[in-house]
Amino acid sequence: MPSIVGAKALVTTSCSTGRSPRQLVRPAYAAISRGAATSLVAYAHATGLDAVHSYRQILWPDGSPYLEPRYPWVHDPRDAESVYTLMCERGIWKSGTNILRDRAAPGWVAPFRSSTELRASDPLFMVDQNTWLVRRALATEHGFPERYSEDDPMVDMAPDDKFLRRLLEARVPIAGTGEPTIRYYLGGISN
Repeated sequence: MPSIVGAKALVTTSCSTGRSPRQLVRPAYAAISRGAATSLVAYAHATGLDAVHSYRQILWPDGSPYLEPRYPWVHDPRDAESVYTLMCERGIWKSGTNILRDRAAPGWVAPFRSSTELRASDPLFMVDQNTWLVRRALATEHGFPERYSEDDPMVDMAPDDKFLRRLLEARVPIAGTGEPTIRYYLGGISN
């Protein structure tokens, strides 16, 4: 029997954009900075895309910037440093800052691994669920998964990874605003 693991408490906010209803999807431990929803809606309109996302500012629970040279979701310190370095080299993490540039490699490229399992030769697939603005019909069609295999926790396959994979498999065009408008507080359910 499949088990349900790693589910995050979702807070959804509907955004009326004329005839194109969209939803902001974010877990309870993230905060949207002033103007984030507006910039996401404007970017969706400008690009004509049904799935857009922003970047994140990674913060300690007290609100101070996370500046450690380690990827905070990898528990082994050496592996955390390796993943952080790889992400900096590939432009995902802006070295010396708390800015994480979520992104999805264009098109479907196998293998699909979570960011904590990332290898040097892997394509980059990482869009956290709290950074999305997705057209409601697209979210309904592809939705966040509710069932997980017994192997998913072993490879750290979380809801946001599975949702992104569904979108990539369906060849849904995805783009990021380039703005770090999500304040992501460490210490939540995923840490």
